[in-house]
Amino acid sequence: MAKSRWLILPGAVVILGMLCVAVFSLGVYVGKHGLSPDGLQYQAPRTNGAQLPGDAPPGGLTGLPPRTPEAAGIIRRITRTQVELATREGPRTILLSEAVEVRLEDGRAGSQIPDLKVGDLIAVFGQWTAGAARELEAEVIIRLPKK
Repeated sequence: MAKSRWLILPGAVVILGMLCVAVFSLGVYVGKHGLSPDGLQYQAPRTNGAQLPGDAPPGGLTGLPPRTPEAAGIIRRITRTQVELATREGPRTILLSEAVEVRLEDGRAGSQIPDLKVGDLIAVFGQWTAGAARELEAEVIIRLPKK
């Protein structure tokens, strides 16, 4: 009877180790996909032939700001005041204003927000808001070329 008591300790250690691995895996998943109802669908399918960020050849686009974009991804939803992007980091909300400059694939400026459609691949330059929401206030939006 005393011997079986000592077997409980290794069993408890194994169960605790399995629990720690499960919690770590869940944390990695939530960190990558976000904690939202759409977390399982963070990446929109490539139905329109758009390239993912990083897949485009270097160069080729003119009129870009001299820094890397703060966000790049496929438009999931668009309204007059915001755009929801599916990015590699998970869903991102982009805040829009009347001062946003929209450029097309060839770098031409003067386009409008209505020129953007769900499924378009865009790069967004702007400033992150302070606070827990961490939304991006867009300054320049560039529609990237399709494959």
